[in-house]
Amino acid sequence: MSTLQIAIVTFSLFVIIRVIIKYTQHAISFKEWITWTILWSIVGVATALPQTTDIVASKVGLETGRGVDLVVYISIPVIFYILFRLFAKIDRLESDITKIVREIAIRDINKNKK
Repeated sequence: MSTLQIAIVTFSLFVIIRVIIKYTQHAISFKEWITWTILWSIVGVATALPQTTDIVASKVGLETGRGVDLVVYISIPVIFYILFRLFAKIDRLESDITKIVREIAIRDINKNKK
């Protein structure tokens, strides 16, 4: 195993441990815990055993049969989906903050009128 593979597997284990800690602190939901644990487990296994991605690529019908191609084809849509979710969450947070600020402003105006 190369130094880079060891570093990536170690980082994957670190992230999985952090995800477990966040879940036990109730900072993330069960769904998020499962999702991130599975994702980083796949990263760790694919890094430690790169031939597994070649096997999976052949099974799903990639003509090249290269695991790297499969990883790229899967990771790009996943990244775009995560970006979409982040933008949606940011929009929702901005909307919530606007509502809260308006309510506080109206409450303060009503207090000052009395």
